[in-house]
This record gives sequence, C-alpha cells and structure tokens, in this order.
Amino acid sequence: MLGSLWEWCSDYYQEDYYGSSPEFDPQGAGSGWARVVRGGAYRDSMAFCRTAFRGYVRPSFTRYDYGFRLVRSEE
Repeated sequence: MLGSLWEWCSDYYQEDYYGSSPEFDPQGAGSGWARVVRGGAYRDSMAFCRTAFRGYVRPSFTRYDYGFRLVRSEE
C-alpha cells in the first residue's frame, strides 16, 4: 500500500509529539494547524515511502496523489 498515494491520517501534526507520547498506539496531538500524512506517493523519493515517515499538510490542501483508506470493522 505504501508509495501509491499519501495517506491522510486523523492526527494533527505536532513536531515533538512522539518524543513525549505513549509508547503504544499514540493518538496524535488533539489540535493543530496541519494533519499528518504518511506513505509517500509514486512520484516521490523512496525515503518517503514508509509508514515511519510523517509528513504534514493543511487540511484544505488538495492534490492528485493524496487520499485516505477506508476501514471496515467486523464487530
């Protein structure tokens, strides 16, 4: 799935958040001016095509290589 499109995440971006966040399943900052994007896109450097890379953009930003993943829960 990585490298196809940048994946929008629900987390707000905060540069130092992961340094002080919980070790297991950090939820991200509660507010901010930008949202986290992950995964890189097919036209970007391979360095961006990994889940550990966190980019950020304003929620109003649009471009052909940004998207989101739908998840269905079977509960």
